[in-house]
Amino acid sequence: MGATVRPVPPFDLALSCAVFSGGDPGIRRYDGRRFTMVLRLGKGLALATVTAGGTARRPLLSVGLRSRSPPGRARRSEAGDAIGSFFNARMDPGPFLRQVRHDRPMAALAERLSGLRAPTTPTVFESLVDSIIEQQISLKVAWVLEERLVKGFGDRLDIPGGPYFIYPEPGQIASAPPERLRALGLSNRKAECIIGLGRDCARGELDLERLRRLPCEEIISVLCGRRGIGRWTAELAMLRGMGRFDALPADDLGVRRAMGLYYRKRRPPTAGEARKIAERWGDWKGLAAFYLLTAERMGIPPGRKD
Repeated sequence: MGATVRPVPPFDLALSCAVFSGGDPGIRRYDGRRFTMVLRLGKGLALATVTAGGTARRPLLSVGLRSRSPPGRARRSEAGDAIGSFFNARMDPGPFLRQVRHDRPMAALAERLSGLRAPTTPTVFESLVDSIIEQQISLKVAWVLEERLVKGFGDRLDIPGGPYFIYPEPGQIASAPPERLRALGLSNRKAECIIGLGRDCARGELDLERLRRLPCEEIISVLCGRRGIGRWTAELAMLRGMGRFDALPADDLGVRRAMGLYYRKRRPPTAGEARKIAERWGDWKGLAAFYLLTAERMGIPPGRKD
């Protein structure tokens, strides 16, 4: 038995899972029909298998659960909430669509990618650590390092078809010697930064979840006050871990490249030019950037540029 989630329409599971199509099946993976990931439910773990059903006007997600012991009603409800939050299924896309309706390139992409949602990591800690790992290296390499971190430090679920893994909690990294993280392929600076972050979160000296409620610039100020975290890292973590779509990682080369593809004929904009373009998206800058990156990944050709 599992749970059901009724997303606010329109919702397209395949589009929203596209980023996981090449993922590790032991962590998160979309195989073209089903999305799988491990959830922490109470003190236990369960493998969630998500499939789409319903209609365009009444989308429905079915969440199957497998664990060492059958999950009770409370845990099934918790799983539904977790999947709904992960996919931002309860977000009304209407305000975003109204905001971009006069921006021809973005309006066209929003129509072409109708139902796309930007996944949000279960914890801010996960998005911040991943953003640190991704500093100044290719995404392909970063994803390998992130998978190694999960398998090296995260809890393991041993059930048929497994093993399956879940992202480590701060305390599981806090006491690690730097050489353990360096053995995964991380630089010494990144290893020390991640261990320090885990230590402060585990001790309660830094409450990353509390930051969700603060204005963007206050969040950036807090995060950038830490060693090894700059504005790009903070903005990326806010977008992916807090669902703060008013944040735009304008220094990100991928975002600027996609902007150049859909808004310019020759070159990517500078970070300043990217922020200027993004003003037309209001408080939906980050979501618009995610649409651009998804469109580029899918090979959607640019139409008329503004």
